[in-house]
Amino acid sequence: MTASHSIFKTLLAAALLACATTAAAVLQVDPFSRWTQVPMANADRLYTGGPGGATVVLLRRDAGPLRSFDGGVTWAPFNTPSQTFWIYAAPTAARTWYAYFDGALYRTTDGGDSWEKRSEALPAHTGAQYLSVSADPDVLYQSTYVMAQCDFECPATSQTLQVSLDGGRHWQDVRAPEGFAHGFASPVDSRVVFYLGSGGFLRSADRGATWLPVNVPYPGPPANIATGAVTFDALDGSVVYLRTGIGMNAALPPIFSTRDGGETWTASSLPPASHLYADPAQRGRAYLFAYFDGAFETRDAGLTWVHVEPFFNQGLNEDVDAVVTRGRKRFGLNAEFLMLKELDLNDGALALRSDLWWNAGEPGMGLTITHRGSNQTFVAWYAYGADGAPVWRVVPGGQWNDRTFIGDMYETTGAPVFGTAFDPSKVVSRKVGSVQLQFDNEDSALFSYQLGTGAVVDKRIVREMFGAPVQVPAVDDNYADLWWNAAEPGWGIAISHQDDNIFATWFVYDAQGKPLWIVMPNARFTAGSQVPKVTGDIYTTHGPSSNGPYDASQVVATKVGTASITFNSRDAALLEFTVSGAAGSRAITRQPF
Repeated sequence: MTASHSIFKTLLAAALLACATTAAAVLQVDPFSRWTQVPMANADRLYTGGPGGATVVLLRRDAGPLRSFDGGVTWAPFNTPSQTFWIYAAPTAARTWYAYFDGALYRTTDGGDSWEKRSEALPAHTGAQYLSVSADPDVLYQSTYVMAQCDFECPATSQTLQVSLDGGRHWQDVRAPEGFAHGFASPVDSRVVFYLGSGGFLRSADRGATWLPVNVPYPGPPANIATGAVTFDALDGSVVYLRTGIGMNAALPPIFSTRDGGETWTASSLPPASHLYADPAQRGRAYLFAYFDGAFETRDAGLTWVHVEPFFNQGLNEDVDAVVTRGRKRFGLNAEFLMLKELDLNDGALALRSDLWWNAGEPGMGLTITHRGSNQTFVAWYAYGADGAPVWRVVPGGQWNDRTFIGDMYETTGAPVFGTAFDPSKVVSRKVGSVQLQFDNEDSALFSYQLGTGAVVDKRIVREMFGAPVQVPAVDDNYADLWWNAAEPGWGIAISHQDDNIFATWFVYDAQGKPLWIVMPNARFTAGSQVPKVTGDIYTTHGPSSNGPYDASQVVATKVGTASITFNSRDAALLEFTVSGAAGSRAITRQPF
């Protein structure tokens, strides 16, 4: 078996095993998503706290609650006086939790083994909610409310923010009754609390004795601020995030951050989001979970954000319950639909998916980078040899270190694809160098390569944006991925899909068995088609050698035929082509790896 044949067969075997494992689970996962299912029945609601965010409390439907003190690795049952919908874990004490049972407040200091009533239930038509535990587990805030008397879904007529300095035994008002009131206690400084509500956006540094207004440069209605949420950095009290309550479809900046305790704020134009969680163990790191656009991460306290999870299922990314740590690793957790799911948020977890990359100053060459949720990566580089002929090189796997990917690079020769049956046994590969991709974010990277024993060459690359965006795409699915015919390992086609635009790069072999890549650069889906299909002209190019300075004027494109791709399903398609007068077709599927 040839070396290249072995590479592709190994990738295929590993992918088939992964597919079999996924098929046995209930959760259907996009290959680019990092969500996986945890074998935990009846999961309903989940809460976290404790040092490093390693305390996890799981409430289950029709089953007893469970607790974990290692971020969800191991679980044990515990008891409650009666059913509860919320449990509030202290941020600095792993086993100190609070909960309302039958309207009264209870506390445990041994992780649920025993509970002590701290305060009695409030009178009829009143209640308490929005409990917030500060850095001192005895300093608590809650909102008490008065309900209107009606027959169905009675609204609260007023809410009052209260503080307790003795673990809930005694309470005093710190904000007068208003239409809405919510307090957010600092997990770092027990004296600091923020208030959001009908009274505006306020900050106190003395447990609510005095308040100062917080000024955020927000251009929208004040009500959007009042109904938002505050998230504190877990380690630095000066870092705070504000998620405005603008809803799913608003175009205003939904996220603000401060690094000076609330004096000045930075706006971030991110998609509307449902939750924002600070990293439990690293200063300046936080995660935003959007309604429709996956998840984002900041490592500089909100100055910049990167995409770390693509959207594929609204119910998962929208309703993330918490971010926890397990040693030096972190995971998002979601308990919903009676399943427990987790999202890998560790280093290298950029939401790259599959797309075309280039250096705009060097048109005529580029790369496709396909990055799976499993953190497996396949890179194809389309360039030119010493004679100016097209050559493609692949990196069929490698290692991630934080956001840097390193792998060996191969060139292959093989059997002709056009006008004859493809013979995989003639595919031969050889290692020709190495590649390093150092990502600034999900759209920009430094591409470094070394061919043979030559010098290392550095090139800045970005995602290549092609075609005009459309307001309503003609197709719902996204077909961007690496595709192949599993019976013919050794060649493939990389499909990049943006809005209604397809850019397909086909890496094959010419009549002499030399590597050849062909592009279909401008194909569009048509709205209303029963079966999604794109058709376009296809080209080959010649250009400057990869071993020398890049001269874009040497790039010459030649039309060699036409091609069409009919997507019979999300994962299977028919490629039809005419290349230099030779017609043919291939059934193709997404390549597992």
